[in-house]
Amino acid sequence: MLATYAAKADNVLTRLMRMPIVHPAGQALLRQIKAWRGKFFVFLSNREVPATNNISEREICPSVVFERSPTASARDGMHRFMRAIAL
Repeated sequence: MLATYAAKADNVLTRLMRMPIVHPAGQALLRQIKAWRGKFFVFLSNREVPATNNISEREICPSVVFERSPTASARDGMHRFMRAIAL
């Protein structure tokens, strides 16, 4: 059953990666997706890997703290950027 979900998720990701990308940030994101693709759906093939990734959530925590910092808005757009990646 999980193999079906893994195949479907991989197919959707493949279709998304084939979309034309114009913006340099999108091209950078695509390079990262290609580099990490094999690790995205590990939880679907390995039952010992939890579906939630609390380690990643803990890694994001400093950016949320930075967002609430009074000096964050003084930096060129960093406040908006940190809020965008925290969502």
